Amino acid sequence: NVIARNYLANDLMQLKRYAEAREVLEELARVGSARAADYNNLGACCEATGDFAAAKAAYRTALDMDPNEQRARAGLDRLGN
Repeated sequence: NVIARNYLANDLMQLKRYAEAREVLEELARVGSARAADYNNLGACCEATGDFAAAKAAYRTALDMDPNEQRARAGLDRLGN
């Protein structure tokens, strides 16, 4: 269930279990159910675990899906892009 997976990812992020949240968000992306906000969250998880290249890619995807996704824009700015 996509909604349940979104809640799970958000809960894991709240607990700072970023690697686990990343797995859930990547699964949503693989099945085509990820929204711009999910890609933003994926970027945040990647950033938190030090995978800055993946973080930038996720933030860019979020912005491609929704140019008004300010959190993704802020993430790219933080990472120097």
